[in-house]
Amino acid sequence: MFILICLAAFMTLPKVIMAAGMENGGTDTQQLIQILKDKGLLTDEDLAKIQTRIKEQKEQEKQNEKPPVKIQGRVQFRYTSIEDFDKSTKIPPLDANGFRLQRVRLFFSGTAVPKVDYYVHLNFDQGTDGHVWDAYLQYNISPEWGHVRFGQYKVPFGRQWLISSAKFLFMNRSNIGDYAGFRRDIGMMYEKYSFTEHYQDAFAEADMNEPAVNYAFGIFNGNHIADGNGFLSGSDLSSARVGAGNDNDQYLYVGRLSLTPVKREDGFKYLSFGLSAAYQKQPTNGERFIQDDTKKALFDVTSGNPWTLSDREAAWEVDSQWIIGQAVFQAEYMRRKLATDSLLTFTNGLNAKSVTADGWYLQGGYFVIPKKLSLNARYETYDPNDQVQSQNDYDRYTLGFNYYINGNNFKLQGDYNWQDEAVQDLNNDFWELQLQLLF
Repeated sequence: MFILICLAAFMTLPKVIMAAGMENGGTDTQQLIQILKDKGLLTDEDLAKIQTRIKEQKEQEKQNEKPPVKIQGRVQFRYTSIEDFDKSTKIPPLDANGFRLQRVRLFFSGTAVPKVDYYVHLNFDQGTDGHVWDAYLQYNISPEWGHVRFGQYKVPFGRQWLISSAKFLFMNRSNIGDYAGFRRDIGMMYEKYSFTEHYQDAFAEADMNEPAVNYAFGIFNGNHIADGNGFLSGSDLSSARVGAGNDNDQYLYVGRLSLTPVKREDGFKYLSFGLSAAYQKQPTNGERFIQDDTKKALFDVTSGNPWTLSDREAAWEVDSQWIIGQAVFQAEYMRRKLATDSLLTFTNGLNAKSVTADGWYLQGGYFVIPKKLSLNARYETYDPNDQVQSQNDYDRYTLGFNYYINGNNFKLQGDYNWQDEAVQDLNNDFWELQLQLLF
């Protein structure tokens, strides 16, 4: 009877004592058990039952615990100087010489229930009151079979677009991805491994955990806009805002494939290739095929109705990144075509039923001081309409440096950009300095 009473007592020990004991490696509980065993009050069978009960209670408490929320942030403080600044020829979104908080972001992530992760990305850039940039749930099938993502996030189109701004070789992406790519959208996607987790274009080091083969495909609303900072829009930005639902009954279909045949720790360290494709009908319900006032017009279309149901849009891109010694290189080409049954009128007065925009960039960086100081260069060219020559056709050259005080967590960047327009060159060359802090 006494043994049974002891056993019942151990099985109902107060949680405070149990928790304290187990947090200290079970020291208090184990000592008490040992004393009773030494006095001959517990048999080996009794001891086994007690240990099993303790283990079961510990596992139950672990299951009942709410997983912690991981909170991270990013602040990029920037100074911009535009040569020969003139309000009549300002380059969006730059307004004048001065300081700005280019990017201010907060990230919340964690595991809601087993196999289900969540991620929320809030944007407070440049004095805004805050926007939900990303918000999704992710069901993790298994490490071998990848995951399915539901919500709002980056469309898997293009390499540089999938790289976080915290890991850039330059302060900004090439404009090609902004003008001819697909930004954030709401939908669902299957992804083998996370592209955003492995991609970076700054360090001359290979990510040894990056898979040799990766792929993703998804279906999205196809609004092409995220809180007014997206790619396509009509005069009313709210009519095509991500997160507010689909603006028509058509969808955007996107797929991406990535191959990484080389991953080494020295010499020819890294080689990767990527291919993305997208297609949709009736791209959006906007009244005009033109970007909002803070962006350049895409395709140089001035009139016509490209928004009938028969409109269709297709895009594809190829990209590559390679790392040799202390040098990292990256290149990407994008092409996007709109076809319609009605005539479009271009800025030069010509008419056609289809129009194509394309562009490419090549960039590279070399670490003169390994993992500390890199010198960088980039060339990019963009043609928004293969049948029109205008100010929107440009070649841009960028020179810059990165000084890594503490990796990407704390770094100083400097870029100088000059741009040549095909028609009537503008006074829009500029240089910038930026201090980045990740926490």
